Amino acid sequence: MTTQTYKGAIWLKSGGHYVSVSCEATSPSAAKRIIESMYDVKSWQRHMASN
Repeated sequence: MTTQTYKGAIWLKSGGHYVSVSCEATSPSAAKRIIESMYDVKSWQRHMASN
């Protein structure tokens, strides 16, 4: 499987402005799991998409 760069934006549970995030993954769902394991995500402002 090949990896792509996925980008999105999240709101953190700590509050404030949304944060732009990106990671290398094989699918949008895998990218979402990676980001959710790295950050304390409250909600998604923009879901993961490849560019």
